[in-house]
Amino acid sequence: MASPYPAYDQPLYGSLGALEIGLATIRTECRRFDAWLQRL
Repeated sequence: MASPYPAYDQPLYGSLGALEIGLATIRTECRRFDAWLQRL
């Protein structure tokens, strides 16, 4: 499926966003992601 925003590179901008806010914030805000990391 083509993106409605062709200039948006999800892997790139998603990674940059994650680096910007930090893993601790992501884990706090997303319990499902935190649970997945704990299982790893």
